[in-house]
Amino acid sequence: MEKEFKDEYWKLCLSGVPSKTAIEFLKGVESLMEGNMESERVIKIDGCVMIDSKISHDDFLDMFIKFVESHDWTFGGATSDVTGREDYKDNEVK
Repeated sequence: MEKEFKDEYWKLCLSGVPSKTAIEFLKGVESLMEGNMESERVIKIDGCVMIDSKISHDDFLDMFIKFVESHDWTFGGATSDVTGREDYKDNEVK
């Protein structure tokens, strides 16, 4: 399981997610691995967000990260633009 978290951390770093977010995610993972997450809730998001076509993927990601950070939360994961792909309808990007 620890390897999966480290893989997610590196995906964040390589995808251009602000380093502060990637570092906070890693700290949260380390805390979780040590069993110190009693006061935090971990929510997994698995779905799609429909946005105005004028908003780019990068702009959406910037807004999303600002929203998350404005609540002193962290996000670890990956995003992809599935516009025009049929497989997103199954809620499973292939």
